[in-house]
Amino acid sequence: MINNEVDIRLVSRQYEDYTEAPERYEQTEVLSVGTYEKTGTGYAVEYEESEASGFEGCVTRIESFDSGKVVMSRRGDIGNGHRAGRKASLCIRHAFR
Repeated sequence: MINNEVDIRLVSRQYEDYTEAPERYEQTEVLSVGTYEKTGTGYAVEYEESEASGFEGCVTRIESFDSGKVVMSRRGDIGNGHRAGRKASLCIRHAFR
């Protein structure tokens, strides 16, 4: 498949306790450049993480399948950059053409 370079806007919300206080969160927004491709079963975007995400040095891939399933995978050394024990939700909004 053909990879196209795209600008990616990522918005992440970190909740201390979503069940008890869904209105209380930290929001981070990161702009990145990555690739977009139509696969045999849907679409995929891939980008390099930055220091702002806490996963610097990793490559993240988000795949959207025709079935409606979405899979996020990350490869590389996550080291101690992630915050263990914190809950996070992932919401992906896409408008693929």
